[in-house]
Amino acid sequence: EVFIAVDAPVDGAAFMVYDVTGTIVAQASASGAGRIQTTIPTAGMAPGTYLIRATLPDGRILGTARFVRR
Repeated sequence: EVFIAVDAPVDGAAFMVYDVTGTIVAQASASGAGRIQTTIPTAGMAPGTYLIRATLPDGRILGTARFVRR
């Protein structure tokens, strides 16, 4: 599992996980004012590098991060 926590200026965010080909392989949403957190299961993902993109409800990108599944 990947645990994600972000300080956000608004309530709610969507988290999309992309593989190296740009395909969405997982997604989650979370809400909370000020601090947003969620967990994304990785059990079904192949080993490799993935990109997580967090977006706010209005479409603005909150941030991105990479992780490696071994």
